[in-house]
Amino acid sequence: MGDSAMNSNVDFEIWNHNDRGGLSDTFKNAQGQDSITGNTDSLETASNTWVIVFNETNYYGDSMQVGPSTYLDDLNHTTRYNSSGSDEGDWKNQIQSFVLYKTKPSYWGRNPTRDELFAPPSGHAVFTENNNFLGDNRTFTAPYNALNLGVVGYTTSGTEMYRTTGGTINSLRTGPNAWLIVFNEADCRGCALRVSPNTKHGDLNNITRYNLQGEDQGDWKNQIESFLLYNKEPEFWSTGYPRPYIDFTTLFNLYPGTTNTSSDDKITYVIEDATYKIDEPEVAAQAATQVISDYYINDDFSVLPEDGWTKYHISMSHENTGGRNDKAEFDMFFDNSGKLVSIQHFEWSSNGAYNISQALITIVDDEAWLLGTIGALETLGISEEVADGFVQVFDFLTTAFNDISSLVYRKTDNGGSYYFLPVICHTINRVYSTIAGTFNRPAYSSSSDSRANYALDFNYDGYTDALSGTGSGVSNVGAWGLKSGTSGAMPFSQVIEFEYQGYNFRVWYPEVSFSTELGMVMSCKIDYEISDNKDDHVILLMGVSVPANPGDQPVLSFAQATIQFTDMSDSNIMTSPCGGNNIINDVYDQLSSQLTGTNIDSNSGGRAYLADVAKANMQAMLDCAVFTPK
Repeated sequence: MGDSAMNSNVDFEIWNHNDRGGLSDTFKNAQGQDSITGNTDSLETASNTWVIVFNETNYYGDSMQVGPSTYLDDLNHTTRYNSSGSDEGDWKNQIQSFVLYKTKPSYWGRNPTRDELFAPPSGHAVFTENNNFLGDNRTFTAPYNALNLGVVGYTTSGTEMYRTTGGTINSLRTGPNAWLIVFNEADCRGCALRVSPNTKHGDLNNITRYNLQGEDQGDWKNQIESFLLYNKEPEFWSTGYPRPYIDFTTLFNLYPGTTNTSSDDKITYVIEDATYKIDEPEVAAQAATQVISDYYINDDFSVLPEDGWTKYHISMSHENTGGRNDKAEFDMFFDNSGKLVSIQHFEWSSNGAYNISQALITIVDDEAWLLGTIGALETLGISEEVADGFVQVFDFLTTAFNDISSLVYRKTDNGGSYYFLPVICHTINRVYSTIAGTFNRPAYSSSSDSRANYALDFNYDGYTDALSGTGSGVSNVGAWGLKSGTSGAMPFSQVIEFEYQGYNFRVWYPEVSFSTELGMVMSCKIDYEISDNKDDHVILLMGVSVPANPGDQPVLSFAQATIQFTDMSDSNIMTSPCGGNNIINDVYDQLSSQLTGTNIDSNSGGRAYLADVAKANMQAMLDCAVFTPK
């Protein structure tokens, strides 16, 4: 007599003697075995397990259906019937193939078709080694992240699903409510194939493998090295891409005045004598769940969405003629709808002079300006989905500017290093806008909204008049022109020279970036010209959103500023983000308060007016923000 029960943690067990006697084979999880030794005299199934057995290999011949928690102690006394119901003998030593299910198949109780036999249940996908769903195989339950099939084995054999010599997957199939994306590289990189629910590919040699640029790279036979399985359709599915996608050419074209081409896999542009470079964003990770088990990077999963996310690694650098180079790196996390949900692992270094880090940049969802902007947009006929994403990125920009400024503003008196802050913010905004553009969502709730024919823009030609009209202290305002002594690239090497209360200032060509169709971020650097080689610097960051009517003035959503003193001769200062109905005056009041007690001597009298100069330029920038026909 054999053992009293089947092995624990097993779904199906067969013995070569009756009554659980002799040697046994055990099987766990949904699978199919297309060829086993037919030396079987007793069997048992666990609860929630359904098995159909066949007396021929490859799932042919006579079949028997065995339901959950069933024990057949002597197959010599179990009748074997053919498909017509005729007695063919018994089942002793007859089982040569079987399919094991963990949910009840739809055909149960009647003879299945070949198609029904291999149909995965809802929320499942099956991968098999050979064509037509034969050979080693494994069924996965959504949601599932398979980031490296080189460490994932087939249920049927334990053999890795990807080896150093290539893949071992030649057919696959999805059930209802299963959205599958396969990749030909580990970590969800390389070419991608999106497989919708209820899809079967019996021979991957017949499926063309395209890269993300749509170029033919061969077929998918033995090419799958990683995959993601979702239990609901991810929002990016309709974009045609395997994730919230950054098209580098599109991102490159959002930067004015670049000095290189997009084929360089980086963006280079020059402001004054400072060169800024942004590497092509790199996909660092993607998941169909909130948490990736045994993940090797210390991400904060608690702030990420439960139904999946995509992480891009951003690497940037600032170089200038003084030889002090800065490098910034951080990770941007997006949900499946393309909304920015987290910025983590921020690092800023400067040739060993300092190294700062910020593990997590956390936004404040109940900030008054944020809630006010959301409410205003929703009452103005703005699409809620688009508005939420746009306001979220504005919130991240102000928080990033504030957090990063607080870390570096005491570390440097270099103007190029200081302007690296707005470059980072514009990059965040441009990456977000590039991703959002792939979703092609209408910005306005009504298809007849005439604002769809208008766009935010910046009127550079009007800046001289706008600055001249800001107050009696401003005088001798010039026009845009290349700064004397520089040979930088256009347009950011241009300045407007002006005076305030007789002191010399210059404002550099403002940089603008767009948050989809709904917002525009503006920044500029202002120099207080103390001497030929000494300047104090003011950095302004502002954001405007679309107005209620075509042609109206864009609405100021936020503003903030920071002041950097030459030679670190005084404590640099910064404001918090300001929103509401009195934004420019609120920034001015913060600057004025912090400027109290600043060291001012006969050579630096203009410091007394830095808050006034900041206020005048904020007003000029707002006046130059326009909403005009496309």
